[in-house]
Amino acid sequence: MLDFAFEVHTNIGAKCSGGKVNRKIVPIKQVLKSGDVVEILTSRNQTPNIDWLGWVATNRAKIKIRRYLKEAEYKLAETGKEIFKRKLGQLKFVNQDEAINKLIAHFKLAGPLDLFQQLAEEKIEPSSIKNIILGIGKETDEKPELKPRPIIAPEGSAPNKTSENVIIVNETSAIEGYKPARCCNPVMGDQIFGFVTVGDGIKIHRLNGPNAAWMRDRYPYRAMDAQWSKPAEGTYFIAPIKVSGFDQLGILSSITNLISK
Repeated sequence: MLDFAFEVHTNIGAKCSGGKVNRKIVPIKQVLKSGDVVEILTSRNQTPNIDWLGWVATNRAKIKIRRYLKEAEYKLAETGKEIFKRKLGQLKFVNQDEAINKLIAHFKLAGPLDLFQQLAEEKIEPSSIKNIILGIGKETDEKPELKPRPIIAPEGSAPNKTSENVIIVNETSAIEGYKPARCCNPVMGDQIFGFVTVGDGIKIHRLNGPNAAWMRDRYPYRAMDAQWSKPAEGTYFIAPIKVSGFDQLGILSSITNLISK
């Protein structure tokens, strides 16, 4: 299906979300046969991803997908570069190359492109740049003195902490100094741990988050065991929901009805 879509037009291939073969809806991975009657379905929110390279057979489609992915990488890097420049401007640090080299060495990155992409994806928080570039609060095994701020319990209740190394996170954590990490967006029910940042309190990460293994391995003394408190009756929390499907008439109504049931 994808090969056929890219054969028709590059933009149609890039926006292909599926199709109809002989009037039956099929996924984009569908292998076409000679004589099939094909209708390509597109979505303006659809974009190619690296998995597509394993779903296509023609060189034309592979070249188009690789070109799109490379362009997307550079666009992402440009966004990260702007974030980086703004931060340097705030710090009045003029040696851009020196700053880049310090950050690459600190995070063990492949190069500037990798650095800018991770900044754009919020895998590296801009607030950490100042300390790394200016050499403030360098992390060594001899300086594990960073300690989390004690959680502020509501008046008349016990502190929301089970031991020196275990913190309990609840729906008021953002107010009390514990913030969910933007790189993995943990929600109640996920397995989590706390990580003591330099100058930005404690961030709560998912144990299976994209940066979790690296952080816990490199800075074990800054990682803390954490668990969710039992939510009080009537407590709600915001969580993102991603829905993937084929665009068709009435799909929003169908999803709404399914949720309401």
